[in-house]
Amino acid sequence: MTSRFDRQAGFTLIELLVVLAVIALLLALVPSLTAGIGGMRFRTAARALTAELREMQATALGSGREITLAFDPRERSWRSSLDGRTHTLPAAIDRLDIRFPGHATAPVLRFMPDGSASLAVLHLTGGGRQAEITIDGLVGRVRLND
Repeated sequence: MTSRFDRQAGFTLIELLVVLAVIALLLALVPSLTAGIGGMRFRTAARALTAELREMQATALGSGREITLAFDPRERSWRSSLDGRTHTLPAAIDRLDIRFPGHATAPVLRFMPDGSASLAVLHLTGGGRQAEITIDGLVGRVRLND
């Protein structure tokens, strides 16, 4: 007579196959979960840049002095007359293209003390995503279109 303690301990073939199927399912889901992370980083970076531009517009309006921003798309940076420092674009933004509609040459972006600004469109790309930040020349409104 054999007791139940005489059987060898271990996993059955079916148990092993179930575990392998669960692991395969999880591995199939990982790429779709991580694919969205780059897009979230890009959106966060675009929103942060928009917020900085809005803050500069509000500072110009509140302080009564003009604030200029000189962008260098090749270096992925910009310099502000507010603090004189060079700011680097977030790593999630791969490319920055700036258009100043109505200008033959690309002047610097200006926020005036009366609330107006240079009419400009900043086109951002990164992580397979695109967004535009538009600056209304008449009222200086900064808007993110993503």
